[in-house]
Amino acid sequence: MTLPFSPPELPEAKMRLLVEAERAFGEHGIANASLREISERAGHRNRSAVQYHFGDRDGLVVALLQMRRPQVDKIRAGFFAALGLDIGSSPSEVLVEAIAGPLLFSELRSRLQPYARTVHALLQYDVDGELWRQTGDAAPLTRSIYAALRLRGRGMDDAEWRMRQLAFGRCCVDLAAHRGAIFPGGTMADQQLAAKLIDMLCAMLLAPATAQPTPARTNCTIWRTIGRIENLVT
Repeated sequence: MTLPFSPPELPEAKMRLLVEAERAFGEHGIANASLREISERAGHRNRSAVQYHFGDRDGLVVALLQMRRPQVDKIRAGFFAALGLDIGSSPSEVLVEAIAGPLLFSELRSRLQPYARTVHALLQYDVDGELWRQTGDAAPLTRSIYAALRLRGRGMDDAEWRMRQLAFGRCCVDLAAHRGAIFPGGTMADQQLAAKLIDMLCAMLLAPATAQPTPARTNCTIWRTIGRIENLVT
């Protein structure tokens, strides 16, 4: 199934800056990428073109997310259409695959690799996820998928769900940014391995919550005691 991957309607000057920023962020990290170099490599004579068009570094990141997140949402929509399923009737494994699949499995993954690396860099730059949340409206389908998964997280309070969603999301981003470590050669020839990967991600997000943690699993006293022992770490 061929899906459109056309960029949104943006002035060419802005588009060149966003594409160049995506490359630079993925290669150097968001905080370390030079805004002046991004402007120059995008072909702008004005070395402050980023500031002129986007205000500052955060504004550039938000604009990039607003460009890419709807495109990834379209890929997820195509996945459900190809299966003939909607979100509500899909098994949990399918919902998880819809989240992870665009950057891990789709034929567009190579074109999305710079974006995957940029989002990976965003984990270190935007630690509390504020910029990501600001652009949530750009990906309504993704938001609906997570809402459906939340309903299946039985026995979890909101704090645990938030923790799991953060861990799950970070794991998906890391896998996408370092895909070759999971799929040697960058191919997905091993279908069983791919299925096991989805099973693992699904368990991370939805494995039954323990009603009453056992002492062996939550013995913080021991960890605090160990932390007071001198000379363990030089």
